[in-house]
Amino acid sequence: AGDDESGGNGTSFVRFNASTGTAYQIAVDGRNGAIGDIVLILQLVGTVTAPTNDLFENRIALNGTNVTVTGYNGGATAQNGEPRHAGYLASKSVWWSWTAPSAGRVTVTTQGSDFDTILAVYSGPALSSLTEVGSDDQSGPNNTSKVAFNSAAGATYQIAVDGFSDGIGNIALNLSLGPLVNPPVNDNFAQSIALTGRSVSVTGSNDNSTAETTEPDHTGLPAESSVWWNWTAPDTGGVTVDTSGSDFDTLLAIYTGRTLSGLVEVASNDDERSLFTSRISFTATRGEVYHIAVDGFESTVNKGTGR
Repeated sequence: AGDDESGGNGTSFVRFNASTGTAYQIAVDGRNGAIGDIVLILQLVGTVTAPTNDLFENRIALNGTNVTVTGYNGGATAQNGEPRHAGYLASKSVWWSWTAPSAGRVTVTTQGSDFDTILAVYSGPALSSLTEVGSDDQSGPNNTSKVAFNSAAGATYQIAVDGFSDGIGNIALNLSLGPLVNPPVNDNFAQSIALTGRSVSVTGSNDNSTAETTEPDHTGLPAESSVWWNWTAPDTGGVTVDTSGSDFDTLLAIYTGRTLSGLVEVASNDDERSLFTSRISFTATRGEVYHIAVDGFESTVNKGTGR
């Protein structure tokens, strides 16, 4: 087992089942070369058995429009044929299911969990035929996760919670159903919002946004929840575009071209200087139209600002 951030305040926390007489080697390192004094705590707490909802077939049914339940993924396993959750191989996942009593906007979070969670929501009746509705790693506070989507009345959704880097801990799973949310006005390339001037600051949201069929990959990752702006350069010179102030893990890409299928990438960026926001610098040509796409890493959605 291994962990980076689950202990809080930049510390690490790991749980695992130990076997009698087995020697375990423990390594402590500093992230990005960090050095300092170490406090290492080990506690043997007894055998951990698999949770009742370890397997997809034994998922726990949730009922209602506002639900909070607790759980634990210690002793949980990954099944053959289990999908990747938020792009990561399944390792210690547990499962719930929920049937929407009505159409609406659903928010699912793991806020309140005490470790670094991964969250994924699917449709489909069987593990081998699941279709992802949404997934997330880090959109919640304290390394928790958040997924939002529009539900259909009577549809059943499968919810998986896993631990990042084999992490295990106590799970708080929160689900709420509210009014439907319409896509942003600039969800599609053809409805991109025009920006004007030499210095521009705008706000927006990619909540309930979608990817188009011929949309390019942004920063090398498939488009999922993108929104669009366009800007015509008033002069030739250096330009900086960033998503500083956004409250989620953004992807930023800038293109030239007249159509979505014919776009040519100028530059793109995921994390600027280890931050979750993005930043691009390039030389603009007077009169050229630049198309700006902002997406969420691993389907993250939320409000954002940019300049």
